Amino acid sequence: MLLHDIPAYLQQRVGVGAVEGVIFIQQSMREFSYRDAVRFSSGREILLQYLLCGQQVDVMSLSSGGSVEEEAAHQRREEEYCRVFVG
Repeated sequence: MLLHDIPAYLQQRVGVGAVEGVIFIQQSMREFSYRDAVRFSSGREILLQYLLCGQQVDVMSLSSGGSVEEEAAHQRREEEYCRVFVG
């Protein structure tokens, strides 16, 4: 994904610019905890909760390179995040 309008405080904290390429990840499988995150090319990761509501993303690829089941789950997550971030 291409993440746009990254807030200045986050740019400084993570060492990125206003627009950066990111990969959607799950940091753990632990229940009842925040685990969805994005990973920057530098390897730094931030939870989605640190992003702003309405922040713009461009989805560059829907492929995770996994099994058919993983691809289907990935597709569902991508659709959900498009609804959340794009509206």
